[in-house]
Amino acid sequence: MKLEKLILASAVCLLPFVATAAEPVTGFIGSRTVVNEGHMAPHLGSDEGYGEKYTFNGNFGDRGSFYFSMTISNLGMGDHKMESKGRLTIDGKKFKWKKKLDDDEWTHKKSPFQVKAGPATLSGTPDKLVMTVKNGDDSVNVTFTPIGRAWRPRNGKVQFGKDRKAVDFTVFPLMKVKGTASIGGTAVELDGTGFGSHSWADLAVYEQATMTREFRGIDGDKTIYMREMLTPPEYGSKLIHYVLVEGQSQPDRVVQVRDVAHRDPHRHPA
Repeated sequence: MKLEKLILASAVCLLPFVATAAEPVTGFIGSRTVVNEGHMAPHLGSDEGYGEKYTFNGNFGDRGSFYFSMTISNLGMGDHKMESKGRLTIDGKKFKWKKKLDDDEWTHKKSPFQVKAGPATLSGTPDKLVMTVKNGDDSVNVTFTPIGRAWRPRNGKVQFGKDRKAVDFTVFPLMKVKGTASIGGTAVELDGTGFGSHSWADLAVYEQATMTREFRGIDGDKTIYMREMLTPPEYGSKLIHYVLVEGQSQPDRVVQVRDVAHRDPHRHPA
């Protein structure tokens, strides 16, 4: 029985308890938003639970892979702390980096967009994102350009409660990855495919969802990506999800999933 019916029943039957309505949640409403440079800039929220992440992955087939991550967080002591980390594995060689920084130890610009954190820099536009890393004698410089255009599920936001705290998603579903690297004095060319995302939230993960699930499949110039989350009971235990099918040889199609059967979902600990 839905929560609204329970509240109505308690009012009509005068049962000896008071039902508490869940806080309202709205997910991915309005018209589709065209991704622009403004969606790349750090949100830099003030809430204690605020967190933000840039993540990009590259695949070079049998040669190796690339991972690039920048995470900003208010959890714990201090606001807007940064963790910059990643790795490149290519032709049997590996180059990795990891740096934790306070808010005054990393920089960002809104236009032209740039985030510089320790050895790593992310810059550019949704149509051409550049990632550079230099750590000692090792370095990598890669450019991500879209095969499937950058995308936001409608307005890109899930809003929680009357104070409208938000979780925001920008997805880079399928991209061409090209660049160069130097590892241990050996220079190599990089050529592959990849994907990425930029997300931020005013709430900590355990506050926004008791369960999350992702699925991604890539076949040539096409990709399918699914994401879903189950809100906590205080937000109505609402399942919010979408499926994106996109590629160079076919226009993107968005399937709003309505009825999904779940068995033994992975749940986040309280």
